[in-house]
Amino acid sequence: MNTFGTRLSSAMGGRTQQWLADEVGVTQAAVSYWMGDRRQPELNMARKIADTLGVEPGWLAFGSPNVGTIPCRICGVDIEWTSAYGWMHSGGRGTDCQAVATP
Repeated sequence: MNTFGTRLSSAMGGRTQQWLADEVGVTQAAVSYWMGDRRQPELNMARKIADTLGVEPGWLAFGSPNVGTIPCRICGVDIEWTSAYGWMHSGGRGTDCQAVATP
């Protein structure tokens, strides 16, 4: 099964949950919940985890580096993943709701 937890486990290689927790500033229990698919991190945290582990954020969060668009949780406008800027509104940078990088 291709879940966030299985992708995270794969990306971690031989690293420990405590190591990842220390690197991204969360508890070991949070990492355990993510790896066990009991919870998923916010998208901005998923990006931080991906950057820390050296994997593509879209792959880690959704199983595909090309995820298309999803609605912004603040204003509802479509946002998309870009390699250069992370999550941003499809219409471009700089929006009224200031939700760039926070879907």
